[in-house]
Amino acid sequence: MGDTRHARFVALAANLFGAENFALQIKCGDGLRPASPNESKGFRDMVRVVFNDVAAVEAKATERGGFEPLPPGSHEITIKRCEEKTSSNNNDGLKMLLEDHKGRTVWDTLWVTEKSKTNVLRFAQAMGCEPVSGAELFLTPESVEGRRALVTVVEEEYDGKLTARVEYMSWMPPAVPNPAWSTVLTPAEVASGVAPDDIPF
Repeated sequence: MGDTRHARFVALAANLFGAENFALQIKCGDGLRPASPNESKGFRDMVRVVFNDVAAVEAKATERGGFEPLPPGSHEITIKRCEEKTSSNNNDGLKMLLEDHKGRTVWDTLWVTEKSKTNVLRFAQAMGCEPVSGAELFLTPESVEGRRALVTVVEEEYDGKLTARVEYMSWMPPAVPNPAWSTVLTPAEVASGVAPDDIPF
């Protein structure tokens, strides 16, 4: 991690959890010295963070939410963040941060391939869309962020650690349906060459 990026991370962490939990030190030769007020603002030199009270930092992280993973089971979630993603095989997908009402989160990536079309259909239906034969569906971060769904979370071992993920084919509509979906081209529009940008989001 470069000095500047490291410094920005430290500054963000100090802002999130409170500066009273951090002691900032500057690398000086083979040792460390306390950072001056100006250095504490700029973080232009190599910086290390000393957690004076780990329990206090962890307590604040828990209070703010977003750090606790969704446990295994069925949950109603909201898509809090979404970004387009391309796999090493050039498959398109959406990487999403899902959050329940308690602030617990899990990441999931919806890949769009021939083999995953059934899962994509389940996802679309959960989002409030009912695709029809011959119609074209456009999935974008803007069209799914803020929408809700029921999902099943499972745990699997990865690199020796248990990791939470959304179970394949578990997307279901939420108890209160999502707003009507507006990013679908009808078969006639597909045939006429209407572009996705012509559709209101």
